[in-house]
Amino acid sequence: MLNARSFILLNPMPVEVDMLNPCDDFIPTEVTIGHASTPRGMLKIGGGAPTAVISPLMSASLESLTSEIADVAGAQPDLIEWRVDPLLASVQASEREGLLRTGLKLVMDQSPLPLLATIRTATEGGLVDLSDAQYADFLAILSTFADAVDLEICRPGAFDIVEEIHEAGSIAVASHHDFARTPSAVDIDRVFALMAKAGADVLKVAYMTHRPEDALRIMDAQVRASRTYALPVIGIGMGEFGAITRICGQTFANAATFASASSSSAPGQLSVGETRRGLVTLQR
Repeated sequence: MLNARSFILLNPMPVEVDMLNPCDDFIPTEVTIGHASTPRGMLKIGGGAPTAVISPLMSASLESLTSEIADVAGAQPDLIEWRVDPLLASVQASEREGLLRTGLKLVMDQSPLPLLATIRTATEGGLVDLSDAQYADFLAILSTFADAVDLEICRPGAFDIVEEIHEAGSIAVASHHDFARTPSAVDIDRVFALMAKAGADVLKVAYMTHRPEDALRIMDAQVRASRTYALPVIGIGMGEFGAITRICGQTFANAATFASASSSSAPGQLSVGETRRGLVTLQR
């Protein structure tokens, strides 16, 4: 399978004029994750909503998942992300679907907040290797029940997966990760363009930063994408130099940010409390 960088280079998308000169007077779209009729409730992101704080579940066993849900909920994020790949990586391939279904029921029953389900594959810094067919099948299972589903936009068949997520009544969060570097501004623009073309509801990128310019490039690109596509955008700079991207908030069109309650899911991730304080300070 091609890595994300190769995919972008082999599938160049022209950068349109309005993408380089987005309109300042844009109307952002507000996306609702979850339903008021469920015990998990709902969360609005984008538009004029405050930057949402998302906290991950990273358990590699069903036994620890229950206690982690309680720990994460106790930190009071706005939304819970279930990172499924640690659980899938803990068993043989033949056992994964059954474990996925059992874990999904457990998380949906016990989560007090809207749920984003994510399988981060090894290609993009996750813990599990899956074939394209397995990846699509597992996301189809998740989208039947989860309030939102993350999909790696550079996976083959990503456009079809977005459509299937929508048909299941869930929100599609298109994502792209690089744990080694921050791409060029043009490449980040192309990734956002690909996500918007696929029809995703939320656009998310996360890149490793090695210098201040990397963080600035991510924030610049997320503002540009938000104005161009009028969709909720999440831009994350991993590592020491990326901390500012996690708390820049609405000023830089960041619809949501990720923060740890018990286990971190990425380098440089702040705690929920630190993130809340940073967001409040910068939004004064």
